[in-house]
Amino acid sequence: MTLSQSYLFKKDELCFTDKMMPAHFIGRKFTRELMDELENLSIDSCGESGEFHTLVVDGPLFTERVPVLFSGQYERDGYVFLPAKLNKK
Repeated sequence: MTLSQSYLFKKDELCFTDKMMPAHFIGRKFTRELMDELENLSIDSCGESGEFHTLVVDGPLFTERVPVLFSGQYERDGYVFLPAKLNKK
């Protein structure tokens, strides 16, 4: 069990290198099932080798979910990006 699992933080993937992970993983919710899927592909599910970066948008230390909008996945220089911006209400 990871720290994020034990405290139920919710994360969304934002950026990773397509040399280590297929592009279709970007934007997926970071769940136990995703961790298992990554491990089955010999990808470190903690991203310790720089496979991906995440954005935490909710958890027990937050008073409310951070309102984030994701849009326009694109690739550049061997990396896949999913831009995120704050959704101001």
